[in-house]
Amino acid sequence: MKEKIKENLITIDELSETSGVKLKQLSSYVRQGLLNYKRQAKDGTRYYDKGKALLRIREIKRLEKEGFTSKQLKDYFPRSIFEIIEELEE
Repeated sequence: MKEKIKENLITIDELSETSGVKLKQLSSYVRQGLLNYKRQAKDGTRYYDKGKALLRIREIKRLEKEGFTSKQLKDYFPRSIFEIIEELEE
């Protein structure tokens, strides 16, 4: 079971290689709350759900081609749980 779970999780470097999107751009998506990691290891490595992340990246790229701005992208996708928690802590 653990092996199956591991197969579905990839690092941002692997995500960059698989999706063809530069690491810097993916990091920007993460900072903007457009791309969320599923799990974080003790060493700080973040793991992304491969299928969901690839679908999200594909959708982001499509919307960017249609002319969506960063703000419009943030409004288009639901807020991440981290943004909600941050808001509540203020």
